[in-house]
Amino acid sequence: MPREVLQSFLSKGFAPEPVKDQSSTGQIPVNDRSGFGYGLGSGKTTSSEVGPSDKQYSEPLPSREPSAEAVKLAHLLREKIARNNPQARLTTNQERKWALEADRMIARDGRTPAAIHEIIEFSQADTFWRANILSMGKLREKFDQLWLKRSRPASRTTPVLPISRNESEIPILEAE
Repeated sequence: MPREVLQSFLSKGFAPEPVKDQSSTGQIPVNDRSGFGYGLGSGKTTSSEVGPSDKQYSEPLPSREPSAEAVKLAHLLREKIARNNPQARLTTNQERKWALEADRMIARDGRTPAAIHEIIEFSQADTFWRANILSMGKLREKFDQLWLKRSRPASRTTPVLPISRNESEIPILEAE
């Protein structure tokens, strides 16, 4: 908004007044629409209005190093994927992120490194899952499904009825 227009609004008294604490709880009344405590006419900003200083955001965040067992699990997954697909694009930075994800599986999800190792082996040996588990994040997401699938026997638990070759034995469903 141009400065002249702002000045005309201010001179006509349209600028809201700063909200003052009107109760002992320090809450602003719900029906008050005066700018939530920020006077528009002052032209000054306080540090609470601006937010944290830019210096806080310009400093790099401290990097956390993955644990040794998480690095081994990430390396195992990388080797298995590379064995299944020699043209797979796998980087060391990607492997480090996978190791951090493996640490999360251990710390947050309560998985043991042995269980994660077993699921990596299973997922990369299974023809369906090797095409779907191409990162540690996806392994973490599908861990429970993989664990149940790994635990099931190879044969189906419900019997499959054979189809009769004799047409007279095939039941015919009539339309109602």
